[in-house]
Amino acid sequence: MTKIYVVRHGETAWNVEGKHTGRSDIPINSRGKEQAASLQPFFASLSSQIKKVWSSPLKRAFETGQLAGFTDIQEDPRLMEWHYGAYEGKTSQEIHAEEPTWNIFADGAKNGESVEDVEKRAGEVIDMLTSFPEDQVVFSHGHFSRVLLMKWLSLPVEKAALFSLGNAAVAVLQLSKEKRSLLQWNLQF
Repeated sequence: MTKIYVVRHGETAWNVEGKHTGRSDIPINSRGKEQAASLQPFFASLSSQIKKVWSSPLKRAFETGQLAGFTDIQEDPRLMEWHYGAYEGKTSQEIHAEEPTWNIFADGAKNGESVEDVEKRAGEVIDMLTSFPEDQVVFSHGHFSRVLLMKWLSLPVEKAALFSLGNAAVAVLQLSKEKRSLLQWNLQF
């Protein structure tokens, strides 16, 4: 059985303010660094099993991976967060003032990525991960990781709204004989 550990980056200043942080390269704050470092014991216990480590090229994800104890991390731009377009840097409250029924997982982002765009990227990431039948770690972002989960489980992307994923939280996905499942979600250390 192959396990994929999907990790959301540590906390940033924009997370604290509730701002949508897509492609803005906001670094993790001091609390985010502590969160990332708290992952070290968990991953140290799995070090002999983990064969590949992937990360979004954005600082907040990559640095989380480094602080979690990994040195050989491969960047992949497909792991980047949703491109929020006109919603970048805005809070949900600000967006809902303009678009009262807006839901990122149903509507996408104005002047940014559509739901279909992000689904396609998630599908490509799954193809990459499943082509390498060894345990792996992925450092990515909140909304993208939730879309990745929906694609992994073959569920509609709109259902991603039901799954919260905290900063520096870990999800454990499993692949067994071509069957994909979710073992654990939103583990925090």
